[in-house]
Amino acid sequence: MALKLHRCFMEKYAFVTCLTNEKYLPGLFVLNESLKNVESKHGLYVLIPDYNSFLSDIVSEKIPGVTVLQCPGIPHFPELSECNHYWLETFFKLRALSLVQFEKIILIDSDMLVLKNIDHLFECDPLSAVVAGEICHPEYKELNSGLVVIQPSETMAQEYIECIPTVYALRKQQGLFCGDQDVFHYLNKDWVNMKHLKLQEGYNEFFYCCDEFVKKTPNGLKDLYIVHFIGPVKPWNCSPIKMIASCLKRLKFLELRITIKYLLILRKYKKH
Repeated sequence: MALKLHRCFMEKYAFVTCLTNEKYLPGLFVLNESLKNVESKHGLYVLIPDYNSFLSDIVSEKIPGVTVLQCPGIPHFPELSECNHYWLETFFKLRALSLVQFEKIILIDSDMLVLKNIDHLFECDPLSAVVAGEICHPEYKELNSGLVVIQPSETMAQEYIECIPTVYALRKQQGLFCGDQDVFHYLNKDWVNMKHLKLQEGYNEFFYCCDEFVKKTPNGLKDLYIVHFIGPVKPWNCSPIKMIASCLKRLKFLELRITIKYLLILRKYKKH
């Protein structure tokens, strides 16, 4: 797989996120700024499908300092042709598994806000991840692919990508949507029993669970490293006033602090 790099210097470790359309540009900006704010030593790389190569110039213009990587999109699978759910685009994240120019990457979603330095996660074993939202949903047992430590491998990438139709068919039989996370689950069925791969929840905490997490975790706010704004509605396409009002109405004061922090960074993007 040929990659087009916008910078010749490569790093041993890298944060990697994926971008398939312009909708997530504001989130990408906030993610990058938050990594810089916590003084991460490792750069953010953005993987873009070559069929949307125009995004490269937009990213370079609006988000300076981010390195763009281009690669082919996911192969056309006839079995998926009827699927138009937004999770379909998440399969492209599996291309990041082939970035063998890095010893290790942290695959991270662009709808996240990093609150504290997470460089130490590069020392974790491959496939270390979080059971995100477990504090609010004790029934959750499997990894959330919003943040995963990866040791890239061409063989691994091929296996995951070729498995997409199989996983999609199984999920469809159950009447469920399907995305990249379901491929991780299918190919790592024993992950739930491998305790050394389970990172503490604060490395990928759902926004709406933050207050509950801080109340119940031993070290409170000190254990909260990353906030994940899951779901189709994102902070950059919401009314700031309504977001703040919602936090106040529900007396979610930590959510309020996080919201304000996010909006302050987002305001810098809108000035570009």
